Amino acid sequence: MSYTSPLTTTIHNRRLRLLNGLRAKSGPIMTFLGLPSFRSAELLASTGLDGIIVDCEHGHISDDAMHALVPTITSQGVSPLVRTRMTHPDLIKRALDAGSHGIIVPMINTVEDAEAVVRNAKFPPGGLRGQGSAFPGFAFGVDIPTYIKTANETILICLASIYRHQGRLKEAEELEMRVIEIRTRTLGEAHLDTLMSMGNLASTYQHQGRWKEAEELGLNLIEAASRSKSTKRFLPSEFGMVYREDNIAHITSYHWKLKAVDALEKTDLEFSLISIGLFLDDWAAPRIPTHIRAVNMFIDPENNAAVIPGDGNSPMVLTHSTDAAKFTVAALDLPHWKRRYSIVANRTTLNDAVRLAEEIKGTKFNVKYFSVEEMEKGEIDLTPSMKKALPTEMHDSMKNILALTGIGLSKGEVDLDKTIDLTLEFSGIKCLTVKDVWEAWK
Repeated sequence: MSYTSPLTTTIHNRRLRLLNGLRAKSGPIMTFLGLPSFRSAELLASTGLDGIIVDCEHGHISDDAMHALVPTITSQGVSPLVRTRMTHPDLIKRALDAGSHGIIVPMINTVEDAEAVVRNAKFPPGGLRGQGSAFPGFAFGVDIPTYIKTANETILICLASIYRHQGRLKEAEELEMRVIEIRTRTLGEAHLDTLMSMGNLASTYQHQGRWKEAEELGLNLIEAASRSKSTKRFLPSEFGMVYREDNIAHITSYHWKLKAVDALEKTDLEFSLISIGLFLDDWAAPRIPTHIRAVNMFIDPENNAAVIPGDGNSPMVLTHSTDAAKFTVAALDLPHWKRRYSIVANRTTLNDAVRLAEEIKGTKFNVKYFSVEEMEKGEIDLTPSMKKALPTEMHDSMKNILALTGIGLSKGEVDLDKTIDLTLEFSGIKCLTVKDVWEAWK
């Protein structure tokens, strides 16, 4: 786990060379230093590097040497980071007290490990780090009260994210609301950092199933963004297929997407809608890591089973969330946005996907077909993995959602327009394929 100053920090100064390079997307360059010589550090820092990682884990560097190397690197206008030997709080504290611009902490195996590192790297009340040195303030170019205050605001966001992934949603909500309160008071409601915090809270509301509150916060976010002096563009959380009233009427949590578009059209913000089809994560997880809630929808490679809506021959697009993120980030560099883009990472049919899975896994799948007429009556089945993952009381409601989604899929609504495909605009980005996914399940 690498924990550095976030890109949204309110500290702006020339001393934070690595952070400034990341913000400018200039491709900052770093290297490791495993020798204890401060002369070696000076030499490396004079070569034009943006950051140097003092490697206390694998290098021949003692605590004394680390304390000498960090200020040496800082004095040359380069950002020092320290890779600690382990997760011990004393090692984290001493690296930061020496003036390191960031830490890299090895052996993070659980959420609890990550949470402990964050707490040990931050000051009370959000963390456990004690204040005993003025060097961090010197290294960051600010006074100690400002340094402590900024660090505490940052830890709140990190903890909230960890809590959300743990399912500790109430704690995440409380922390995120506190972040919004602090940033609104100190930075203003329309500041970029405040807007990002509002987006985090909206995500937590969605995880709690509080769709109305998430919708209201999302619309408030658009309104505040329109008043922000620094915000010129806005990408709403679209993805999926091309949404219309008739094809998302059955998904309550998606209704706000259309309202968001209506709200954006009333602003001067440039915005675009990005569609990706279905998330390939639903077939890939858990064999291929994902940060979204993925279930084996329609095809269940773990149990060699498939539930196919219609005849299984309708074209469909699938994109893994990591690829969706890559193309979305790439689109930020386009000088002008079209109103809509697609990401066509994979185009296939359910029948072809099943045949490929059977070929690669070397086994026959148990395949069930459900006609449009059956799905119109709400008749469809869940895959074995989905039945296991969901509480029994949710099975009927999920069947209803799958049936309506399956009808849309059978009508070709999960196919996307290739003429506005970002994979053509950024052909150098390699996408995860359906074949890659099945190979992971061998």
